[in-house]
Amino acid sequence: MLSVLIVNYFSSSLTARAIDSVLSDQPSAQIIVVDNSNNAAETESLSAALPGGIELIITHNNLGFGRACNLALDRAHGEWIFLLNPDAFVLPGCLERLIETLQRHPRAGAVSPVAQWDEAATFLLPPGQMQSPAWEWLFSLGMRVPPMGRWLSKRFRKWVLNCLNAPNPVSQRMLSGGHMLLRRQAIEAAGGLFDPGFFMYYEDTDLCRRLHAAGFGLLLDPSARLPAGMSGEWLLELSSNPLFMPAAYSTSCAPPCIPLHIGSLLGPGRYWVRVTAPGGKEHLFTWEIPDQTPP
Repeated sequence: MLSVLIVNYFSSSLTARAIDSVLSDQPSAQIIVVDNSNNAAETESLSAALPGGIELIITHNNLGFGRACNLALDRAHGEWIFLLNPDAFVLPGCLERLIETLQRHPRAGAVSPVAQWDEAATFLLPPGQMQSPAWEWLFSLGMRVPPMGRWLSKRFRKWVLNCLNAPNPVSQRMLSGGHMLLRRQAIEAAGGLFDPGFFMYYEDTDLCRRLHAAGFGLLLDPSARLPAGMSGEWLLELSSNPLFMPAAYSTSCAPPCIPLHIGSLLGPGRYWVRVTAPGGKEHLFTWEIPDQTPP
């Protein structure tokens, strides 16, 4: 049995969309929603948007993401536990593929699909990166020493593209808690789902560390998404930092461009764009989105 855990925080319409996508893919799934909003109007809107059979837990205050997921897990009956952010949704066949992957790899504790950034699937997002002092040190060094930064950037891009285009599931050090399927046995062996000491952020980093310590691997399954595979000779990377670590990735058979709808996904600030031509020549651009908030 599959149990799906979703934490709502002032996102009732998105939560309803996420649930619809799960039920379209796995109609028999148990879905548990925890409302962290602490707002009567939001709770009423959420209750009205949920289809029948959904279990709703109202916390009356914001417990934080990790504690809310733990609360939902206490009511979950499934052997497979899927964590899904309310602003995400699954595509047809995704959940079945993830379950099959864990069944084929008994020492894998968790698996994630490749995440698409936009609904049009123009851009794919990279796998999660394990945050550590070494990672932060290398990133800081790369920002200060340009030759080191270029080397790191290209190494990171090569790793990401190898993962996204892999024909089989790829071993990972880190998976995002926003779209992760876990084996219940692995959760129990790791000492539980999330450490309640993490209110928000890094709770999934800690979970992945504990899963590794318990002897379980982590997998990224590039086939658990649509469309399958990246194709095209041109590559466009869009990032909020000049090292493109991380970035969103798009390929095409013609010189790529940034669609207008992508602008709505970005906040004010400076962005970096790197376009790689079929021959390997790179072109760098910056993109500034002004802050249009009224003074």
